[in-house]
Amino acid sequence: MLLEQGPEMGTQANGRLSLGDLGKMDAAGLANVRLFLTSRGDPVTPRMFRSDYWSPALRAAGIVAPPHIVRHWFVTNALRTIERTAANENEMVRRKTELVQYMAWKTAERTLKAYEHVVRDKDFITTTLQSIHEAMKRREQQVKKDPGLLMQFAMVPPSEPRKPIDEDFAILTEALQ
Repeated sequence: MLLEQGPEMGTQANGRLSLGDLGKMDAAGLANVRLFLTSRGDPVTPRMFRSDYWSPALRAAGIVAPPHIVRHWFVTNALRTIERTAANENEMVRRKTELVQYMAWKTAERTLKAYEHVVRDKDFITTTLQSIHEAMKRREQQVKKDPGLLMQFAMVPPSEPRKPIDEDFAILTEALQ
């Protein structure tokens, strides 16, 4: 772990922290701690994470899911859980506020309003899910008539195997044998 901005209490000369150091820090101090570091000790940038870890792992799994879509999925499910489990309106407001803080949204009200269009109610299974299944069934019928339609989803294998970036990543992509 590395501090982003200068040394704090208990840090070693190289800027590394122990768990004890972290336990003594307040929220503002913890916000400056970088958990994901390169082999050189530099913070992993979002671009580096996507290109070196996220995209290869998804490609190996045959999944198409840009980080932005996953973020939407997370928020939608978090809101669904909050709305289903909150004991009362006050708890719902508090938990939504916590979600806004966690997601670091600058325009909380506007962003939450954007998620209102997502169906999260108890009728989801009988309304939205049913229409999704009907659309899937129509697509299945189209593919039965024209199997070539599946070519748009075909994965292109890499030209040569890449050396795994690290052991954890290799395990994730089943590159270790």
